[in-house]
Amino acid sequence: MKLASLAAIAARFTIRGGVRSIEPHGAGHINRTWRVTTDTGARYVLQRINEQVFRDAAGVVCNTAAVTTHVRARDANLVPACIPTQTGSAAVENAEGVFRMLAYVEGRTGSAPPPLADATAAGLAFGRLQALLTDYDASQHVVPIVGFLDMATYRAAFDATLEHGDAARRDVAGPEIARIVAAVEVDSHGAVGPQGMIHGDGKIDNVLFHADCSATVIDLDTVMWGRRAWDFGDLVRSAAAHGAEDAPGLTLDLRRFRALAEGFVHGLGGLCDGDLRAALLDAPAHLALMLGTRFLTDFLSGDRYFKVADETHNLRRARAQLSLYDSMTSHHAAMAEFLRSI
Repeated sequence: MKLASLAAIAARFTIRGGVRSIEPHGAGHINRTWRVTTDTGARYVLQRINEQVFRDAAGVVCNTAAVTTHVRARDANLVPACIPTQTGSAAVENAEGVFRMLAYVEGRTGSAPPPLADATAAGLAFGRLQALLTDYDASQHVVPIVGFLDMATYRAAFDATLEHGDAARRDVAGPEIARIVAAVEVDSHGAVGPQGMIHGDGKIDNVLFHADCSATVIDLDTVMWGRRAWDFGDLVRSAAAHGAEDAPGLTLDLRRFRALAEGFVHGLGGLCDGDLRAALLDAPAHLALMLGTRFLTDFLSGDRYFKVADETHNLRRARAQLSLYDSMTSHHAAMAEFLRSI
């Protein structure tokens, strides 16, 4: 988009001063994001919502505004503030898309594998977010992505791709296909544990860390009704592994698992009953298998969803997540013992 168009859109929000500069910001793959700086030195984050991923983009912006207002009334530092338009609405909608603006939050972006102190802070932040959303009025909250985090949905897409996908890629991925078919048949972890409002994309890179060891949760587009353990599962999957999500032979780091678990359980407070503790044990392997299934499905269908570095990238990602799944199941007893001790 042209800078003049972006500046005109930014000026429709209640910013302090006139737009001085706009530059690309962050490394996200879904929404387009820019950092806006005004002539008063104020900074903001402007985003164009991806309407291919979020079919009700305006509804998702309204979700985020409602969630941030609710949470910040209880903890002003846990999530960024949404900036309203000059007319008081949450979004600017025009021929170029749906736009929203957030306050810019200074901090270090989370990355894997994090220092232990960051792991604890991330767990605490995601757990606290769930705790603060227990009395959130979700009556007007739209579903961000239909079927998101639903293994049955992903399994159906996987099966359809096996039937209609690229034959050459199916041949290359034969062992991974068999592995996922076998694992999904016995995996029932997504159907256990209590439900509530969750972040929905509880990855380590959706956290900003501060010098005082606190953390801010960002990328709230996927806040949804779901299993509370899913946020923890995705956090462990993304932050407690010995390497990146596409690293060969990916395995679980028990020290980081303990740090994440300690933070998450303390953030949840009284929400963490026996049923939820049991679900926290199984959720990391479930989320690793789920993502591995999604990566392999995308590989078989020609890399249509995830951004890839080359034509085998999604296959390598799937292999890594399956390796992590195996590592998590092999450490089941140690993980259970620690969760009982918190």
